[in-house]
Amino acid sequence: MPHKFATKYESVIVSGEVEEVFGGNKQVALEGLIHKCSADFINEGLKYIERLKGKARVFKINMESVTGKARKQ
Repeated sequence: MPHKFATKYESVIVSGEVEEVFGGNKQVALEGLIHKCSADFINEGLKYIERLKGKARVFKINMESVTGKARKQ
């Protein structure tokens, strides 16, 4: 009965160079998170960013390769 013990999953592995983001690009990234994760609380999220953006660190990956796989059964 192996099919009864299977797990659905999707995964992606990204490889590349990582660099920290500053200034306007940092603000855009943080606002993007607010829009994606807390769309019903944009104003509160923007205030939160303003209050704590000096403590937050944002990084981006300059992607060199991407692989993925999924089991959807």
